[in-house]
Amino acid sequence: MKKGHTAILIALALLLSLLCACGQQKTPAEAEDPAPIQKPAASSADAPTEPEGPPEADPLQVYGATLDRYYERIMAGGEFWDDGEGETGMLEAIAQGAGLGDIGYAIWDLSGDGVPELLIGGLEQHGVQGCFGSDLYAVYAAPEGVPVLTCEGWARNSLRWLGENRFLRTGSSGAMYSMFGAYALSDDGTALNCEDFWFTYEKDDSYTEMAFYQNNSGMWDPAMSRELDMTAEDFWRLEQELEEQVRAVELTPFSVYEPCGWLPVKAQWADEALGTYTAYDAFTADSSDAGTRVLFTAGDGVKDFRLLALELEDVSETGAMAFSAREVYQQDTLTPERPLVVELTFYGDIPSYGVACVDGSGAEHRFVLELSGADGSLLLREADGQQLTIH
Repeated sequence: MKKGHTAILIALALLLSLLCACGQQKTPAEAEDPAPIQKPAASSADAPTEPEGPPEADPLQVYGATLDRYYERIMAGGEFWDDGEGETGMLEAIAQGAGLGDIGYAIWDLSGDGVPELLIGGLEQHGVQGCFGSDLYAVYAAPEGVPVLTCEGWARNSLRWLGENRFLRTGSSGAMYSMFGAYALSDDGTALNCEDFWFTYEKDDSYTEMAFYQNNSGMWDPAMSRELDMTAEDFWRLEQELEEQVRAVELTPFSVYEPCGWLPVKAQWADEALGTYTAYDAFTADSSDAGTRVLFTAGDGVKDFRLLALELEDVSETGAMAFSAREVYQQDTLTPERPLVVELTFYGDIPSYGVACVDGSGAEHRFVLELSGADGSLLLREADGQQLTIH
C-alpha cells in the first residue's frame, strides 16, 4: 500500500509541476473579446472585431520562427525530435496520424494588451466557413517581441478556450485523481491565473472513498482547499457546466502556411524551383550517380554562407541527433537575386549536409538539411552549438 501511495504522489507531483508553470495568481485579468490579427473572415457572432490601429510589429514575423518550427515538426512526422517546449500535444496528435491539415494556428489578442498571442491546436471541423478546433496544444505570448510559452495542453491535461481571455483545463492522474478549472490569461499574456480549481482526492488512507475539493490557487492539495459537501453527481455537473461554455477556435491549417518566410535561408529541389532565376552560383559537393541538386535562396541576403558536411556524433534516448561539421564551401554573400545550386547526395535517413550563415543583424544560424518523412520535401532544421559543432 505504501509503495502504491508513493507512486500516486509522484504522478501527482509531476502533474502539479506542469499545472503550476501556467501561473497561480488569484485575481483574473479583465480583457475584452480577442482581436484576430491573422485569420480568415469571421463566421459567427462570437468572433472578435479588428483592433484599432495597426500592431507595432507584424505578428507573423514575431511568431514566424515558432510557426516554422511547428511546420517542420509536422512535416517530419515527429521523427528524430525531442519533446520540445509546447510540443507534447502536437506530438501526440502526430503519433495518431495528424498531418498539416489536422493542426492549425491562430494569432489573436486574447489578453487585450494590443500584443497578439499565438494559439496552436487540433482541427476538428473543416468547411466553407473556416476551420475550427477546441483542443489547444500551446499558447504563446510575445510582450517583448520574443515568443514565450504561456501554457500547453495534451490528452491528460487538456486546454480549451472559454471565450474572451478565459480557458478551461481538465486533467487526470488516475481513477482517484481528476481536476478541472477555469483560468484567465494575465494582462501580458504570459501566464494563466486560476479563477476556480476543483479536484478529487482520496478521503482517507483506505483509498476506498473519493473526496471533492475546491480552491482558487490551482494547487492540487487538500490542505490548501475546502472539502465540498456534495455528491459525485453534483461535482461532475460543475465540470459539465464549464464544458458547455467551451468555444471552438478558428484556426488556419498548417497545410496553407508558407514555411521559412522568416528564416534567412531556404532549401528547395533545384529542378523544381530553378526556372524562375536567370543567374545563379553553383558548387558540386558530391557527383555520384545518386546525386541531386539543391537550390539555396536567401530572403533578404545573408553573409558568410557555408555548406557543411555532417558527421553523426551522438543520438539521445529520444532520437535527437548531434553532429560535428566541416566546411566544404563558402561564399561571402547569398542574395535573393542570385541563389546557389549545390549538387550533393543524400545517404539514407541520417542527414549528411548542413548550412551556416550570418543574417542582417549579425546573428549566426546553423541548419541541418533533412528530408521530410511526410512527402520527401527539403527541410532546414535550425540547430544550436551543441546539436551542430563546426570544426
